Amino acid sequence: MGAPYRRSDDFPEAVPAPVWQWNHEPVPAGWSLVEKPGTLRLHALPAEGFLWARNTLTQRVVGPVSTATVTLDASGLRSGDIAGLGLLNMPAAWLGVVREGSGRVLRWHAQHGDRHVDVPLRGPVVHLRVSGDYDDDLARFSFSVDGRRFDAIGEPVRLPYQLKTFQGTRYALFACARGDGGGGHADFDDFHVDE
Repeated sequence: MGAPYRRSDDFPEAVPAPVWQWNHEPVPAGWSLVEKPGTLRLHALPAEGFLWARNTLTQRVVGPVSTATVTLDASGLRSGDIAGLGLLNMPAAWLGVVREGSGRVLRWHAQHGDRHVDVPLRGPVVHLRVSGDYDDDLARFSFSVDGRRFDAIGEPVRLPYQLKTFQGTRYALFACARGDGGGGHADFDDFHVDE
């Protein structure tokens, strides 16, 4: 999934790799590193939404300022599935692909005020990014269809430190299926953090 961290002028020595953690007890059949070699495949398991999504893979955000980027291939999603990059916190926020019938929509969602912005997607591959100033507890999402030009989406999101999630803010890769049935899958590649 790419280099976990890049060197910084402020810290020229190698920065240790972050620790990935599951947000919930993982379902072994719900994720894979071998079904599509070189990528993390998350199967969309039934959930009410992002905060309840099983097999959400997380790591602590890097402060004081950092940008996390990941490539999402949503071609395996089925109708009703959602997959993307989130900021796990209370309130939470995420940017991802929602499969609706035969079409795909890029959705920015903020839990505070239940706000969202939808953008139609032509293809299944999109680059998702979140940039945060974690001293000011403020983050902003953006996306790219070509991996070069990123466009902002939604509003800046406030991410206060609180103890409801017991961990502060965490980057989160997730996939879930709305409803009772099992869903499709999402493939994540080239996750990296620039600080």
